[in-house]
Amino acid sequence: MQIHEITRRRINEAGIMGQIGSNIATGMANKLLPGSVPADQYATAPVSANQRQAVAGQMNRSLLAPLAKQMQQRWAQVVQQLVSTSKSVADPKIPATGADQLAPAELTQEFEKFLNSLFAPSIDIAGLAALSDNNDARMLSQQLPVQIQSAIDVTMDPKTNAGKANKTWMDLATSVQRAKSIGQFSGTRRTAYNRVNPQAQKVADQLDLDDNQIVQMQQMARDPASLAVLQQLLGMKK
Repeated sequence: MQIHEITRRRINEAGIMGQIGSNIATGMANKLLPGSVPADQYATAPVSANQRQAVAGQMNRSLLAPLAKQMQQRWAQVVQQLVSTSKSVADPKIPATGADQLAPAELTQEFEKFLNSLFAPSIDIAGLAALSDNNDARMLSQQLPVQIQSAIDVTMDPKTNAGKANKTWMDLATSVQRAKSIGQFSGTRRTAYNRVNPQAQKVADQLDLDDNQIVQMQQMARDPASLAVLQQLLGMKK
């Protein structure tokens, strides 16, 4: 489904970033960034890098939450199917009745396949490891094993704390978006700014949004569910 089929006005990637320029600068930034309101520019201290990073982090969390939820639901379906066709690791003579009865190695292998399906078609886990000259890819490749293990722990323990589960899936959702961006732009200099107008670039600079974060937002704008959240965050929908 195209974006213009789900909203009354067509909003392309440049348009989304343009709205960031007009809406965040006059709304969200005014509330979260001291000194953003013209009348306050001489009465408050300049906005620190930490404050701008906090705003960017809040935006990313709001945008990634729907993806994290969808990933969790899809993985639950994969696990349910796996349980229905597996034997208990404790007693191979009887069928498994829950994820905690699956072999951890098998579950890990299935989860890696699941992640690769989300990274596709731009890259996969092995592809990230192969990009040794890409700092983003190398860092993500080092972080993924810990995140994957956390997902396996959450899956196999039905009593997992909700906070830990939420953090696990938010971290993984972030990694999926990062992997897609890395795969799309690996080997070349990112050109996210070339696709946005000067007003949007100025606001992105104020919020310390790097190219990777902008690309993530542009990718989310192509997804109807994420686009709705993005529009609401920017005050374009109530």
